[in-house]
Amino acid sequence: MSKSLLIGYQNDVQSPPALEMNKGNIYLSKTSPACVAEAYLLQFQIDFFAFLRSRAEETVAFAGMLLSFVGRSSTHHSADQMVARSFELLSQALKSMAYEGFVEEDKIDSFNLPYYDAHAEEVRNVIQKEGSFLINHLEAFEINWYEDDINNCDYDELKKLSRGEQWSRTVRAVVEPMLESHFGGGIMDELFSRHGKLVEDNLLRTRPKLINLMISVTRKP
Repeated sequence: MSKSLLIGYQNDVQSPPALEMNKGNIYLSKTSPACVAEAYLLQFQIDFFAFLRSRAEETVAFAGMLLSFVGRSSTHHSADQMVARSFELLSQALKSMAYEGFVEEDKIDSFNLPYYDAHAEEVRNVIQKEGSFLINHLEAFEINWYEDDINNCDYDELKKLSRGEQWSRTVRAVVEPMLESHFGGGIMDELFSRHGKLVEDNLLRTRPKLINLMISVTRKP
């Protein structure tokens, strides 16, 4: 998805000081300017507010709703979060392919993944601002995805893959359609082959977290 589309209907944020400054990245990273994080947060606030307002119109008073999605534990964006780190490594794989002539650099500069790993307080603030729901419970917790979950499964083909390859396949299943429409389908196999190796190397040196948010709310009368 292009950078201007990511910011949706807030035209004032589509200017160069926002996402167009996120050069060499396809998501938030440690090299992203602060205005890029602000643009991502703004889009999350817009989208989550609209989601809550739509659900409020569909539910009756005192009806409950349970939400669960990936988030982050730190108030700052950090590469120790597994999903964000995966996207940063995907940027590195793309840049290595650009260096070798497989991808145009401006293609990387003009792409940002439409995803945001919200902090619990960012979620709380939007729920309170929208005003239709009472928060019963809001919790962030870590998922031990890196232990033996996949190794204990019955899929022999999956067991043959490294942890990096396993995770890269998961990422590919989610983001490949967007990447393919922007970069073309011809590079996908090579891109995710490089990505899997980068993820595996990273997992040998670090232990990134996968944070899940669980939110229970009740429709106000």
